[in-house]
Amino acid sequence: MKANTPSDANVLPVVLIVADISNYTGFMMASQESLVHGQQIVGELLQAILSEVEIPLQVKDIEGDAVFLYAVAEPGAEWEDVRQRVSDKILDFFRAFRATLVSAADASICPCAICDHLEELRLKVVVHAGQAALADVAGRTHLFGPDVALVHRLLKNSVPADEYILFTEAGFEALGHPSSSDEMITIDEAVEGLGTVRAHAHVFGDEERSAVRRAYGARSWNQRFASNMAWLAKGYFGQFPILLGRLADDRALEPLRARRRPARSLAMALALGLMGPFLLIGGAAWMAVRSLTRS
Repeated sequence: MKANTPSDANVLPVVLIVADISNYTGFMMASQESLVHGQQIVGELLQAILSEVEIPLQVKDIEGDAVFLYAVAEPGAEWEDVRQRVSDKILDFFRAFRATLVSAADASICPCAICDHLEELRLKVVVHAGQAALADVAGRTHLFGPDVALVHRLLKNSVPADEYILFTEAGFEALGHPSSSDEMITIDEAVEGLGTVRAHAHVFGDEERSAVRRAYGARSWNQRFASNMAWLAKGYFGQFPILLGRLADDRALEPLRARRRPARSLAMALALGLMGPFLLIGGAAWMAVRSLTRS
């Protein structure tokens, strides 16, 4: 069967969103350990964003450290409900991103550059509305057109901040925003090949980031313990090899002592290390009992 090409694709009104993770490249280049751990945390952060995606939003691509999303903006009464849900989802991306960083930082005992600066990572989201040609190429839906190029090129901009939602005027008109417009920064951005574009940025500050940390800190100790255990169960950051290496060399413990929560994190890791064999045996026994009772 012949695949559709851009020339015979459907041209539809769309809302285009790119969510991009930033501020980690320099930390990743500090060492091989940081490079590996950086790749791990970016994967976890992308997964946290993707877990918030719901219809009508659709994932077009994972583009390295960014997620490209779109929604078909069909006019009519139904779109009024859809636009509010999509607008709210953009804020959910930030909450999920920040909550994942906070819980990862709480669980980590690794002193490498990326692990020691987890909460300095940032999320930038660009929102635009326009038209795109949707075509089926090799069994996958692809989007084409100048509006698709624009939303990607606006990732490089003059917004005086490192964490924000940037709306083009068309994007702002299509979705609106839960916050009032007087909280927005307006810029005129020269975009290569596409002229000057007026855009509005909602900037996230320290207070909004701190609110997520306070919410995490307000969780009960068993909820936080379960969260830490989940990270360690993934082998996240190679915690146990790191811990054993640090304990074997007292000088290597100095960076950990300088961290904000070293005693609790080390105690937790040691406790889990001691509990590990018992948990494995208990888990195997439980699975055996369940299998026998089902048969």
